[in-house]
Amino acid sequence: MPDPQTLHAVVFRVGDLLCAAPAGIVREILPVLQPTRIPGVAEAVDGLVNVRGALLTVLDAHRLLARDRSSADEGAIVVGGPAFKHVFPGRHGGTTSFGAWGHTNGEWGVMFQNDERIYSHPGLPDDGRGLNLITRFSWSKTTTFPPLYFGASLAWHGLWARDNDTVGVGFGYFTKLGGGDELFFEAFYKARLTHWFSVQPDVQLYRIDGVPTVLLGLRLKLKV
Repeated sequence: MPDPQTLHAVVFRVGDLLCAAPAGIVREILPVLQPTRIPGVAEAVDGLVNVRGALLTVLDAHRLLARDRSSADEGAIVVGGPAFKHVFPGRHGGTTSFGAWGHTNGEWGVMFQNDERIYSHPGLPDDGRGLNLITRFSWSKTTTFPPLYFGASLAWHGLWARDNDTVGVGFGYFTKLGGGDELFFEAFYKARLTHWFSVQPDVQLYRIDGVPTVLLGLRLKLKV
């Protein structure tokens, strides 16, 4: 039986500072992803990235903790909370995760995400193809993060004859530090051309101080 006093943690470095996060709240460790900047947010918020159809906020721990950057630090850790899988009667099931964070300076926040399979092939319930609805919510009492965020996206995996492609749409709403709010929309198509190479064009529409702004992007991914 494991020692109840043992802490299982993911250890990482931010500049000269050695940090650790309890292993139970780390969803996954990702390579460096290029985020899309969000106008009007705090300097420590790098922007948004699309991870398998879910829009995630990227924080720069070096700015957040006032540490110098080194090449050995590069990487990203997605930290969440407990997650559990569920299946409702007559539904296809999904995964719900939630968590909370706090700081000794009195700042704290809560977060919630639900990834629900809302359609699968009737005759192939275990098939990876289908439609997922992802919803996210966060609230924080802080001077660093957006105080309130809500977003949702739809992602269809296995488009027609292309079993490994994904197409999705999403939107997000957040309030800004110092007042005001922003709204954005995104649409993307991820085409897996081979088992090791994929192309993902996307278009994003922001409302910045009431003025619509369009961003176009193209992401190339090599898997080795």
